[in-house]
Order: sequence, then structure tokens, then C-alpha cells
Amino acid sequence: MIGVQEHGLSAVWIDQYSRGDRGSADRLAEHVRSVLRRRLLNFGLRPQDADDLVQDCMAKVFDSLGEFDPSRGSIDAWLTGFARNVARTWWRGAYSRRSSETPLESVPEAVEPEPVDLSASGVLEAALEDLSDLDKELLQLRFGHGYSFEEAASAVGLTPVNARKRVSRAMEALRRNRELRQELGFVN
Repeated sequence: MIGVQEHGLSAVWIDQYSRGDRGSADRLAEHVRSVLRRRLLNFGLRPQDADDLVQDCMAKVFDSLGEFDPSRGSIDAWLTGFARNVARTWWRGAYSRRSSETPLESVPEAVEPEPVDLSASGVLEAALEDLSDLDKELLQLRFGHGYSFEEAASAVGLTPVNARKRVSRAMEALRRNRELRQELGFVN
């Protein structure tokens, strides 16, 4: 008999709420909260997850309250539909998180390679000697001093596009230098 009374009361509360009665809004909110929480727990969610989802679900319910039609069923049945949709979304997300997570124990530890000191060998200097003076200056401005391409271009009297192309070609020449590649351990 309590369920019938609550159904009738909740319909009255909705009507009063729609007319701006604050007291009925509190009673309606408490009823909606308790129904949603029960339903979410019945769908297998943990209590703390259900409590979090109740808040999200209540916002959706109150945004859609004007769409509730008591001739189509009880408020509790209508709320069950909201709870079911929220629970489905939550379970999909939980499944996606679980399937995409990798246990920490199975991830290999990253080994940082030892930095190669090229200063003693002279190989880098020899590779740089193969470049033009302008290219060396652009590399120094860009990577040694941290200039942007625009700043480096302005310093040497080029357009930023030309400076970018020259730096790119100079870097490619250094990448192809066989002695430098051997020194860095890329070629045996």
C-alpha cells in the first residue's frame, strides 16, 4: 500500500513542483534520490558508484521532468529507465577502462640509453664542417640558442620558410653522415 501512496504523492509533488512549490521539490528530490539509488544498486553498482551516479542521474531527471506523463506509468518506472541508461553507460565505461588498462607489473621498465658524448671524438665537428657557414649559423641559432625559425631567419636575413628549409636540409645531412651515425651507434 505504501508504493501506491508514494506513486500518488509523487505525481502530486511533480504537479506542485511544476507550479514552483519549494517544499514539494524537496520531497520529490528525496523520493527520486531514493528510487534511483535502489535501482542502481539493483543493477550491481557499488554503493559509492551508485551515490555518484545518482547525482548525475537526478540532474537528467529534473531536466526532463516536464516529459513525465503519469498516464503512461508510475514515476518509479520512469525513474528506472533513467537509472538503467546511466548504469549501462557506467558499465560500458568500466568495461572499456578494464579492457584498455595494462597491469603495471606487465609493463617493462623503460631503460634510458646512455647519452653519447660527441665532444671528445670530433666527429660532430667534422660533420658540421661539411655544412655551409649559413647552415651552421642557423643550426646554432635554432638549437644552440633556442631561437624560433622566425627569429633565426631575421638574424641571418632570410624568410622564415627559407630558414626552416635550410635547417631541415642541414639536419638531414647530419642524419646521413656515416661517421656520425657510427659514433651514435646507429650503424655497426
